[in-house]
Amino acid sequence: MALAQLWGVRPAWPQAESPAAQALAAQARSLLAEGRTEEAIARYREAVGLAPGEALLWIELGEAQRTAGEMPEAIAAFGKGLELSPNYELAQLGLAECYRQLGNFDEARALLRGAAEAHPKSPAPLAALGRIHLELQKHDEAEAPLLAALRLDPQNTAARVFLASVHMARAENDVALEEL
Repeated sequence: MALAQLWGVRPAWPQAESPAAQALAAQARSLLAEGRTEEAIARYREAVGLAPGEALLWIELGEAQRTAGEMPEAIAAFGKGLELSPNYELAQLGLAECYRQLGNFDEARALLRGAAEAHPKSPAPLAALGRIHLELQKHDEAEAPLLAALRLDPQNTAARVFLASVHMARAENDVALEEL
């Protein structure tokens, strides 16, 4: 999943209720890796039809839909994933990313703050929150969550790049280079 790779979150791949749903999800992942997003979405839809109680299948469907630009559908799928498994970090991150892409920064920040509280050992929601503040050119507000993310995981590439961007925006180019 692209979102999992971006934020460094390792999704759990539980066995779906149905072996057929698991097989469809595996096909969908392969199709996504080949760039065949629409076909992957169709497989994920089949999979959630067979195993509608599996949160991860909904989250994977949401990520594929987000990638395809199908934001309303992605929001619904991530929402279903959260309904089935409240505080599932990938669902929170995915839903927040949809809202960020739509420019609904308040909703995205609220989700990320909740994710940071629910997952205090994860740098991902903090890095995502810092990214949003950076995009809004709120550099002072961006710095704190990015530094917190790096305290949790000094190797977190996303947080490090966003923090370097904060320093560059402040014309602190030497500090930015040190971050990279």
